[in-house]
Amino acid sequence: MPVRYIKKQSAIYYLLICFVLISLFFNKLGILDLDIELESLVIVGISSVMYVALIGIITTVPNERILLMAGYIARLIYLYLDVYKNFTLTGGGSDADGFWNNAVERYQGNEVSEYTQYPYIIKGLLHIFGENRLLAQYINILVWLFAVLILCKCFRLFEIEKKSRFIGIACFCFLPQYIILTSTLMRESIIVFLNTFSLYCFLRWFQKQKLSDIIFAEIFVILSMILHSGAIGIGIAYGIAFAIYDKKYKKIRISVKTIIVALIGISGMFIVFLSSYRSAIIAYLPKLNNLFELQRRWFDETGASNYLTAMPYTENIFVFIINTAIRIFYFFVSPVPWEWRGMIDLFAFCIDTLFHSSVIIWGIYIWITRKQNRNLLFFLLLCIFMVGLVFAWGVSNAGTAMRHRCKLIGIEVILLSLCMKRKHYIK
Repeated sequence: MPVRYIKKQSAIYYLLICFVLISLFFNKLGILDLDIELESLVIVGISSVMYVALIGIITTVPNERILLMAGYIARLIYLYLDVYKNFTLTGGGSDADGFWNNAVERYQGNEVSEYTQYPYIIKGLLHIFGENRLLAQYINILVWLFAVLILCKCFRLFEIEKKSRFIGIACFCFLPQYIILTSTLMRESIIVFLNTFSLYCFLRWFQKQKLSDIIFAEIFVILSMILHSGAIGIGIAYGIAFAIYDKKYKKIRISVKTIIVALIGISGMFIVFLSSYRSAIIAYLPKLNNLFELQRRWFDETGASNYLTAMPYTENIFVFIINTAIRIFYFFVSPVPWEWRGMIDLFAFCIDTLFHSSVIIWGIYIWITRKQNRNLLFFLLLCIFMVGLVFAWGVSNAGTAMRHRCKLIGIEVILLSLCMKRKHYIK
């Protein structure tokens, strides 16, 4: 990476740090709460200028700059509509209000019940900007921006350029569900950033086989799990890749390392399940006496967009596996065409489901038909499959499925770009 690029990138980080420190100083003086709308206008304006400068660092291609500016503006528009006009399509609503109210109560020193770890992050933002919901949500847009930066670093690792890179950035900028989740007060923006950063570390490990890279990849997954334990699927996929991939021979094989890594992984998960940190890292994973108890999870059968809420309980392992595969399929494809209720479901299918399902199907096709990049494509597909497996018995609502599968967008964009890449294949 050019030294000039690193210096420019560092300058943006220093500006952001100084900006946060100044905001924190003025907040402690009580100045920021005097006029919240003026505060929002000034901070968003200054940040937008910084964003324009960062676009010049991310890319020198005019078309890509247009994409990044349009993606940023689309998020700003939705942000203001959501805050001032209560315009919410999906992904926000009661959860976002719950996060905000919980964080404000904590900020004011009141005792409240635990409502995931995300309100603690919002509370930290309140110490910087005061009780300003618009800025708390605006931070998610800035987090999206840095996720784009990490995504472009992934592109550079494997020399993904031109059309493949352009389409990948376009997906990252304009997937409607992702626009919504990065503009509202939801944790998905941070989760996608952490998952994309973990992917970058994993790709570095795949290239160079440095132990530190795979360790950092797992660390970022753990940070993502603190916000939602569903990221454990990605962590397990990384662990499997580390255990079975032999870089020297460029192939997947079982070895002594496989057994050692498996034992370490199983022991680590067992310790976490029994430790006091369980509620922080894997709060959403139920305690089970056996695998079949997953079927006893409560599902609301009255919801308009629910699916597979009345699957019969079984202790036949083969039937259970088939039912799990069906639930994975529904997780990625819902709202499925044969359960559409009208134009809303058709629209949701076209703007969200088609992207995820098409990337997965094309990824599987390229993995089967091409010899190049086969191992890397397999591991990326494994990440997607493991997340689907984790959410298979945890989700039965199309809207919730759309929100959770959006967490995979970084991995899916890289998979899509590699499928389109036809020259200079990765070994």
